[in-house]
Amino acid sequence: DAEDVCIFLPLHGLVDRLVKEGDPYVPQVMRVIDELKQSYGAHRVSYGYQNHDEIPFIRWTQPTTDKALAAVAASDCRGVLINGGVSFTVDSLETLYDHRVDEPARLAEEARRLGRVSPRIVVQPMFNAASDFVALMATIVREALVGQGDLESL
Repeated sequence: DAEDVCIFLPLHGLVDRLVKEGDPYVPQVMRVIDELKQSYGAHRVSYGYQNHDEIPFIRWTQPTTDKALAAVAASDCRGVLINGGVSFTVDSLETLYDHRVDEPARLAEEARRLGRVSPRIVVQPMFNAASDFVALMATIVREALVGQGDLESL
């Protein structure tokens, strides 16, 4: 049943200082998340930031993927779609591992720890080398190189 399916959105983390200095990334991402929550129901859409927070005195965006996945595991979601497309357009080795291996394993492990049945987990593929995406990127680059389109050359 579609009502039992939840969406988990892993997002690229950002240092809080940059957010406070006005970086538009978090407000932009939150607009997308708010739209998804309106469309699918707030209780069915979760997100967590993949932070590089190894340095203890630097604060990063919250919640982390670990905290968010724990909340999803405790919910009544019988199926979980992991979709990194809000923040990531292509998989690097790190995101391939995070989205396809680590996050599903953490979610299943947390569900077991809570004595719950692990939800069915599906990881949605990224754009990567999809021909339409590659063609779009090539067009955008060509336009930028001749001063056309929406991008500016730096």
